[in-house]
Amino acid sequence: PPFVDLPIAVTITFRLARTANHWGRGKNAGKLTPSAPALPRTKPDIDKLARATLDPLTGIVFDDDSRVVVLVLHKVYAAPGREGASISIVRAA
Repeated sequence: PPFVDLPIAVTITFRLARTANHWGRGKNAGKLTPSAPALPRTKPDIDKLARATLDPLTGIVFDDDSRVVVLVLHKVYAAPGREGASISIVRAA
């Protein structure tokens, strides 16, 4: 792994799909409804997403996830087709 025995800072943005009821129907298809929330405040929990992301990186990107000294997490709604996660890992200062 590139980060061995080093303090690291990890930033992850989780981009989640919106549910069908966030979108209009008929002539408003493809447009968000006025009641659609700006940010996802439902499951999955952000801490569980982080754990599910960091654990598989152990041994590939860093030697142990205990090396993470800074962890910044965001959970947002994705534009259609842009679901996923952006991950940044750098040596912590």
